[in-house]
Amino acid sequence: MFRLLVSDKVNNEGLKPLIESEAVEVVQKSVSEAEDELNLFDALLVRSSTKVTKELLGKMTSLKIIGRVGVGVDNIDIDEATKQGVIVINAPNGNTISVAEHTLAMISSLMRHIPQANISVKAKKWNRSAFVGSELYGKILGIIGFA
Repeated sequence: MFRLLVSDKVNNEGLKPLIESEAVEVVQKSVSEAEDELNLFDALLVRSSTKVTKELLGKMTSLKIIGRVGVGVDNIDIDEATKQGVIVINAPNGNTISVAEHTLAMISSLMRHIPQANISVKAKKWNRSAFVGSELYGKILGIIGFA
């Protein structure tokens, strides 16, 4: 059986295919909680909290693959993983829709001066006419980006 350590919080909906697989044993524990069994895991799934260091890789002697739920891999010692023959993968497009929606929300927020109005209200002031902003109605809004 293939043993997977999920060391950071990951939505169970995303883990569902692995949890339901009879070929995979999914263990959801932090690295420190799984300290005594680190050498028994074939795979490690992390987000950004777990730091996959040379020391940790040295303890995970059966490790074959590290999956990063998210874009970057800056919390993983790629060079050391490569030296030990451990594959490192990530999900660079996993949050594309969320980022696009958040960008549009921020554009709208800035057009309506919401951050400034929030600061004003928290300071127990309210100069309503200073925060009129602009409407999106009748305007063309576009985002130009790089893939």
